[in-house]
Amino acid sequence: MRATCQEALAQDYPGIRIVGEMDWCTRALPGAQRILDYELRLDAEVFASLPLTGLCLFQYPSPSDTLPALAVGAHLQHLTTAGDIGQPASVLPLAVTPAPGGARLHGHADFDTRASLCAVLDALPSLREHTVHLDLSGTDFADADALARLSATATTLHLLGRGLVVHNPPPSQLRIAQLFPHEGSVLEMTA
Repeated sequence: MRATCQEALAQDYPGIRIVGEMDWCTRALPGAQRILDYELRLDAEVFASLPLTGLCLFQYPSPSDTLPALAVGAHLQHLTTAGDIGQPASVLPLAVTPAPGGARLHGHADFDTRASLCAVLDALPSLREHTVHLDLSGTDFADADALARLSATATTLHLLGRGLVVHNPPPSQLRIAQLFPHEGSVLEMTA
């Protein structure tokens, strides 16, 4: 990609566009479960530094299709078949974007977004980082169940010899962690 972009710039093009068929993540292919890691790394390591526009083609996922919903939710924008530009929150109510060493969540973590939060947290162990960093600065609210699920993810990573650091949790998450000290004790949280 870097060489192709340099070639395009040398020929006075402003950049390049790529198109990718992404329905492979809905099939039982080896590595499909790592779709979140793939999308976040692609955004952070390729698209952020190159004059590159990507068009990823998905069949519109149903709410039960967690892998494609994670992939679509990790895109900064998406187009529906009707051509409406939207934010990923309309596909994955709790949107996820790249952050150093992990991911950043946007939205709220409560009953309405529980399935989305579970999909994101279930995918975190597939990230390559030894310590996964989860930035909640874009999250405006997190309920008690979110704390329990974050704690379970931290425990899973700990059993794998890895760690989870939660950055900038919303005030609601900090209050709930004080109310449930056992669940909060397994989480490393930074303000």
